[in-house]
Amino acid sequence: MRFNCLIVGSLLAFAAMDASASLLSLENRQELQKRGYCPPASTITKFSIKSSTKTVTKYLKTKTATVTKTKTLPIKTVTKTLPTKTTTRTLPVVTTTKTLPVVTTTKTLPVVTTTTTLPAVTTTTTLPAVTTTTTLPGELTTTTTTAIVSPSSAPDTSCDNGGLEVAIYDTVSGETDFTYIKTKTPSNSALTDILGIVTDVNGTSPHGFSVQDTGTNLYILNYRGYFYAPKTGKYKFQITQPDDAFAFWIREKAFSGWAKGNADGIAYWDPSSGPSSATYELYLTAGEYLPLRLLLQNMGGECGYVFEITSSSGDQYFVQAGVPSPYLVQRPCDANAGSPYPDFGKET
Repeated sequence: MRFNCLIVGSLLAFAAMDASASLLSLENRQELQKRGYCPPASTITKFSIKSSTKTVTKYLKTKTATVTKTKTLPIKTVTKTLPTKTTTRTLPVVTTTKTLPVVTTTKTLPVVTTTTTLPAVTTTTTLPAVTTTTTLPGELTTTTTTAIVSPSSAPDTSCDNGGLEVAIYDTVSGETDFTYIKTKTPSNSALTDILGIVTDVNGTSPHGFSVQDTGTNLYILNYRGYFYAPKTGKYKFQITQPDDAFAFWIREKAFSGWAKGNADGIAYWDPSSGPSSATYELYLTAGEYLPLRLLLQNMGGECGYVFEITSSSGDQYFVQAGVPSPYLVQRPCDANAGSPYPDFGKET
């Protein structure tokens, strides 16, 4: 044992000579001393280091002691507060469109017919009063003032049918029968929307015609066509101031079979008593086309007549002497409403 201490002491002395080559730590040396292996260091420094080097090396290889030291460190808790980071991400807007099939539902409802009967409305336009003065040479002068009322409706003239047809025939003195002109060719013909001859000029050239025998002025004027009734009611057909004879026919007789004896109205100039007159009234329905024929016979000199169609009370004029009337037509545009007349010279 003593030898071992010497060896160890020599090692310690050697280590003291070179601190960088120390083989035993202070703690190991202290542990050997506690176990009785080594005397204090001062007693072993006197020995030779050289003679014990090999032995010490062997000892260290076989007598290595392991010392474990555990040190408990206090637990240190470190709390670190990280800054809050907010990330905002804008996502693209995705629009999804879905086309649904169109569904059509058809529901057939029962047909409801409502009929409303409104009261008849008649529109009347009142025109300023018209004064008509009829003067025949050396004969009676008549002045009449009457308010003219123009009804609201008028005939269809889209087929160029406005005005009555009128023809002039040369006659011989003393002939009073009208019927012979049915098969006689007229000397001239024209259209007119004016009835009545009220001036001297019209007497010598009625409706612009040239009288063949200006010395005698013997002729007949033959008018024919339709009167259009603008409203429902009673109408008055009136002849006044005939020079020399005037007659008219309506409905079927206006087309065929007309004669002096079956006229619906006839008036004459009587040298002893003056002119006579005639009036005829009948009921017409609005929109009705009335066949109408009128004849004037002049037996020499000037001629004239007044023929007018008014309301039954006489306060409304539909045809006024010497004034154009929109209610006189050659024929209806609708063939169902009336037929055209036969040619002049081919009548019956």
